[in-house]
This record gives sequence, structure tokens and C-alpha cells, in this order.
Amino acid sequence: MDVSGRYVVNTSDLDEASGILAATYSRMRISPCTHTNAHRWIRIWRTRVGPMTLDDAEITADIHYELDAPQCVLLCRIRAGSLDLRIGDQVTSFGRGELIAVVADGASMEGVARQTRCDLVTFDRTLWGEVTAERGDRRFGSPLKRFSSPINPSAGQQVADVIDHIRRFVANNPLVAREPLVAGSAARYLAATMLTAFPSAGFTV
Repeated sequence: MDVSGRYVVNTSDLDEASGILAATYSRMRISPCTHTNAHRWIRIWRTRVGPMTLDDAEITADIHYELDAPQCVLLCRIRAGSLDLRIGDQVTSFGRGELIAVVADGASMEGVARQTRCDLVTFDRTLWGEVTAERGDRRFGSPLKRFSSPINPSAGQQVADVIDHIRRFVANNPLVAREPLVAGSAARYLAATMLTAFPSAGFTV
């Protein structure tokens, strides 16, 4: 049987995980929050759909992380546990069911992941220019910055529904996910939904 996707990382060694994730996202440092012998494991299963990747990430303990500015648009949906995110003086905590959009602007970030399971969706930044040009909407003309939550719960739920649809009907079907027309359209579908839920004016500078 042809199974779509692969493990990006699947280890209890935080140093090994740091090296792999640095090559996958951006330079990263991971350390335990305490010196206890609690069981720690990091697993990330990746599926590619056109110009985006969908990662199912699971961290089975509390860890502290430091991350250089990512070179892509990153969408995170918390499915279990919690995530603290700090960029400069801005600190926000996110819990189950919440969405975060992060766009690199040169600022590094850090925080704590507490037994977190989440969906991580990454896009090439050039996709935003294509989507906004297609929409012809000036509200989305300025670059998105740092991180933000959806403008309201219903907008966030719409983004979550699109993620679930793509994961279930596109990403999990290798024959469909490898079709450029379908995969590209799916990526634009999610990007357009995000731009509605996370308008540029809602991002903190």
C-alpha cells in the first residue's frame, strides 16, 4: 500500500531533534523545561501538497525552544496541550483548538511547548503574492508580520475545516496529492481562507 508522507523526526534525543528541525524549519534550540527523567519524545509526520507541507507534530513532554525567524509562512493549530510564543516583548499563550499564523520578519522567537500536539502548515511566501493578486483586494496588500490569531472564532473554524478537508481528502491520498493542479488549488484554497481569517491589519508589528 502506498502511504503518503514520512517522518521528519521521531526521537527522544532533543539534540538530535534540534538538528533535524533546524534543517526543516529554521535554526532551533530545544531544551527540557526541568531536569526530571520524564519521558520525552518528538514526532513529526510530514505530507506535501503542492507548494505547502502539512506536519502532524507531537511533543510528549514540556520543552523550551528558541527559533530563528522562519523563512516561510507558518500556520499552527493546537490540537492538545499548549504553546507559549514570545517575539520581543510580545508573549501569547495558545491552547487546544486555537490557531496561530506566523510570518518571518527577521525576529527570532522562543517559548514553551507543554505536551503539545499540533498541525503545522508551511507555505512558500511567494504564494501570498499570487493569492492576493488573484483577489485584487487591497486589504491584503501589505506584508503579514510576526504572529496573530484569527479575527473571530468563526473565521478560525473555517481555516480549521479547510485544513481537515485537505488532510483527509488530498494529503492522505497519494494519487491526488501528486496531481499538480489539485495540489496547487488546495494550497491556494487554504491560503485564501487564511487571508480572510488573518488580514494583514490584524498582525502585530
